[in-house]
Amino acid sequence: MVLHLKLVLTTLCALGCLLETSTACRSEVCRRKRSVITQPQITLQLEGCTGRTKPWLRQVSYCLDKSSAEVALKIKSWYARTYTLCSSSCNHVRAGTRDRSNIGTCVDCFKTHLLTADFMQWENVTFTEISDCLDRYIYAALSNEVPSYVAETRARGKITLPQLRPANNWWSLTVKLPCKPPLFQFWNAYCINSFADDVRARDFVLTQNKLVKSRNIIFLATFSESCRFDVNDVEIVWSESVPAFAAPQVSSFPRSIPPAAAEFGNIFFNQAARERLRRTDTARLSSTPTSSRGPKRRRRNVDITDAAIDITPINLGVKMPCTVRSFEVSDEIGVPVSVQSNGKRHLLDTSRILRNIDTLNFTLDYGYSMTGCLFGSSEAEFVINPPPGWLAAQERIQCYTCHSANSEAECLRNGRVELCPAGFQCQSETRQISINKITITKRCKQSLACENNYINNNREQCRPGHQPSVCRCCCGTHFCNDDSLVCT
Repeated sequence: MVLHLKLVLTTLCALGCLLETSTACRSEVCRRKRSVITQPQITLQLEGCTGRTKPWLRQVSYCLDKSSAEVALKIKSWYARTYTLCSSSCNHVRAGTRDRSNIGTCVDCFKTHLLTADFMQWENVTFTEISDCLDRYIYAALSNEVPSYVAETRARGKITLPQLRPANNWWSLTVKLPCKPPLFQFWNAYCINSFADDVRARDFVLTQNKLVKSRNIIFLATFSESCRFDVNDVEIVWSESVPAFAAPQVSSFPRSIPPAAAEFGNIFFNQAARERLRRTDTARLSSTPTSSRGPKRRRRNVDITDAAIDITPINLGVKMPCTVRSFEVSDEIGVPVSVQSNGKRHLLDTSRILRNIDTLNFTLDYGYSMTGCLFGSSEAEFVINPPPGWLAAQERIQCYTCHSANSEAECLRNGRVELCPAGFQCQSETRQISINKITITKRCKQSLACENNYINNNREQCRPGHQPSVCRCCCGTHFCNDDSLVCT
């Protein structure tokens, strides 16, 4: 069977979109489309730049440890002259080459003209430093290589990353599933859903760090009656504009359903990289929930790049969808980390951790047999330096609501968004009325009552495809009930 995989490539606008003279990235240049037929068939959509600053410029600025706004001003006139002079040297790049020697010809042309650039008089910046930064980032920006994907079985897939990738793992890869299975495991990758924009409950935003040595990301889905698909239908989104290396990253968990009494995992967070990004980057990675009607997919709170420079020790807040029995954390050399817990919220005091330690190990006991609490790595939300009172705060979340809709599409079309009272969650209820008829109801529900209803799913009430059947699901983040059966 020919695999039809839509692979959306958000590149670095290829050396400023190659033909662009201004410091802003024009959408009409960066949104070119073209198709490449391989095995499987891949459709490439080159979408461009996030914010006002080109991604490659943000990356080179980070490498030089200079403000991206300052770098843009310094190189503007030089870049306008140089891209014209190097036009013929970069013909192969514009034609979509993946050959490193052809890419090198284009890069070398730009490097040659660095020697006569006015900004080479820049204080504390040498030709060697600029040349090294171009090598680390621009080669990946000009390469048209994209990840390849193979469906190894109906439930298992393998993604092979490009050989040329931006340095510091300045990229992310989103695995978009047709529905959310009870268990989704991945290897050779870490999850950063907390810091990804425009994600659904069934999306997994992945990246890598120094702990991962393989280019192959493996994933495995465990299906249920309510969620079953062929991995040929998975959509992969590749982005080279997300500074994922500066966000807390979490490994895959749990390992099984039901979960083990003690599930193990680790959190990777490079504080030094985050601080450097804050010094150099003028862009924001994401936004808070907007619109009274709500977006189609949930958005996360994130502020990785502040204007102010803060080198104080960083605390991490972890918000879980349900209350676990225990959550214990230690650093990579085994020293316990103080954890304050209040219901679903946990505050990790990392002030005594050495600054060169960037890996935290955790042990998680869901208490599944008693409460039915179960969630995966994509559903745990991380907050960098949460504000005072965060641990005790009773958050009000926004949920999709509808009553007795005949389909998910009808629910979203005719329903509305409701701001729930404090202490409430989003609940989705799916009833099997007959063999060919279901009804979907979504509402705000008091947290304990919602979790008690969810426990009843395990008492033969929830039998998708059979009648009678009532399946109820709970989740505790903005717009998380966009799928009807995200918990079964």
